[in-house]
Amino acid sequence: MTLEETNNCEIIDELIRQGRSFAMYRNPGEEEPHFLMQTCGEVHLIRKMEDLNGRTGFVIAPFRVTPQCPIILIGAKKAYEACFDVFIRALRERTFDKLVLSRRMTVRREPGFSPAAAFYRACRRYIYSYVYLCYTPQTGVWMGSTPEIILSGEKGEWNTVALAGTQSLQNGELPQQWDEKNREEQEYVAAYIRKQLRSLGISPTEKGPYPAFAGALSHLKTDFHFSLNDSQRL
Repeated sequence: MTLEETNNCEIIDELIRQGRSFAMYRNPGEEEPHFLMQTCGEVHLIRKMEDLNGRTGFVIAPFRVTPQCPIILIGAKKAYEACFDVFIRALRERTFDKLVLSRRMTVRREPGFSPAAAFYRACRRYIYSYVYLCYTPQTGVWMGSTPEIILSGEKGEWNTVALAGTQSLQNGELPQQWDEKNREEQEYVAAYIRKQLRSLGISPTEKGPYPAFAGALSHLKTDFHFSLNDSQRL
């Protein structure tokens, strides 16, 4: 770590200790990260997506906006707006069919926090997801969960999935009606997997798309099943 990075880390850690609102991010291919901070007043709590119109800043938005889970807007800066413009331009020019501008939120670790206890809570909460906790001295502690399977199987029979499109559960049940936007997003992923398998001479059988559980949400899922003659070269 350079001297500048060390100094920046001390400043950022102090901002967290002081409870100051900020966001920091680095775009792919760039060497320097972007930083923005709420310089006066409090962050804006926004109750409707439409109320973001005409505003600038860093947005932290839930999948479903509720009074208990509003949209958060961190003070007006041009850096995030410029990053968002790059995404919109690429979509409008059809360079890509789908892009996701990731959001990141940093929270203070509570005294006595146990990664192992958090892992078991995640296992109970995300029954239909793959949940992991790992640690090495080189990487530190990582924990997460995902309903997506990259590859699974044995004895020459394998499967993968395309999982995309998102809806809240309806009274705890899987929704059966899906709009065109969600179906289109799911097909982007399915088409990519289909193309990759066929480029290797693999003709998969497909099942779906159908709704599947993912925590408190539902996604559209397509299963791909196929055989491999040589499982030593996955």
